[in-house]
Amino acid sequence: MTDTTVVDLSFVPYVFLYVSNLDEARVYFGDWLGFHAIEEDPFCSKYDAGRTLIALNEIPGLPQTVDAGSMLRMHTGDDLAWHAEIADRGVDVAPDASSWEIDSPYGHRIGGFEPHPDTRVPVARRVDDIVANRRERAGGRALGRHPVVSIVQFVTHPATAREFYSDALGLTIAEEHPEDGATIYDCGSLLLEIRALDDVVGDDNAVVPRLSTVFEVSDCLGAVRALIERGVHFPTAPRRGPIGLTASFSDPDGHSYYLYEPSIDALSWPSGAFMRAGNFATGSR
Repeated sequence: MTDTTVVDLSFVPYVFLYVSNLDEARVYFGDWLGFHAIEEDPFCSKYDAGRTLIALNEIPGLPQTVDAGSMLRMHTGDDLAWHAEIADRGVDVAPDASSWEIDSPYGHRIGGFEPHPDTRVPVARRVDDIVANRRERAGGRALGRHPVVSIVQFVTHPATAREFYSDALGLTIAEEHPEDGATIYDCGSLLLEIRALDDVVGDDNAVVPRLSTVFEVSDCLGAVRALIERGVHFPTAPRRGPIGLTASFSDPDGHSYYLYEPSIDALSWPSGAFMRAGNFATGSR
């Protein structure tokens, strides 16, 4: 019997970034890249990154290799000006600034995103919505200038990845570019772009993932059952903790994801208020 449960994966409240030294990473992401911290404890720091939160999580001994399989993209408005701005703060950028990408000291690829001038383009409209929502929430509060608007996941077989993201997860397609092996999904708070791995420069792409993308769900157990019916593999049973109920899974290329049903306590924290402001479904609960 097929599970007909509707799984709504239309909001990404968190992007987990794994770092080897949390104190040093706080300086890099807060002071140098300009993200605004909204919640900190000895093990994690959470930053306002647009309509999603970046959560730095420390893993001591994490190898110092670049995760070439994923990339965060920040809304820059002007890539050249962005590179000059972060270089002035101490970020190591390429001298020719030809790729508009940087590698953090902790193995994260970070790229710029210049908005498309034609707002009729679906991706351009979504990016405008993310930026406008952020400005509205700020209410005069000082925030970093460049929100995260996209995650790029590089995949070995675009057709297989498209089946996973479109059919198994049921994500909404914003744009397709078959000639580039690329599909862009609208995940509400950011865009998720699947792109052929051939676009990545370098041979060693089999490294430890440096980020996990987190989807908020209203019923984690129901979502797990439905996704298992569609062929998604969950290596462990859902886990309940102070933050709520979580379940982890990966795509065919090993990119890391979580389902997250927040607890009542978690929704009372500053990060919970952020989620309610960024996601109308959470706010209505």
